[in-house]
Amino acid sequence: MRVLVSSVPTLGHFNPLRPLARHLQATGHDVVWGVAPDVCDQLQSEGFVARPAGPPMTTWHERLAARTRGQPGEGIHRNRLTYWVAPRLWGEVGASLMIDEL
Repeated sequence: MRVLVSSVPTLGHFNPLRPLARHLQATGHDVVWGVAPDVCDQLQSEGFVARPAGPPMTTWHERLAARTRGQPGEGIHRNRLTYWVAPRLWGEVGASLMIDEL
């Protein structure tokens, strides 16, 4: 089976995917990571195939900030902040930044 592994370009997102990707690779599956270039080097040094897809996380935050007035999430209660940020940062901004390269 051919498997594309992709995530938000931060350690907290791609670290949990490593064991799954390793298991798939060890059991004979063709695994390719599609992540930001700054993450590709680290994954390749661990024996994974990794291809650049999307910019670093700082660009994601810059794009989200450009879409909002003031700081993204400003004025949102901290208990609701994840529910505000997740669909906007990952679904709207991040997905559009990565889709063509994926």
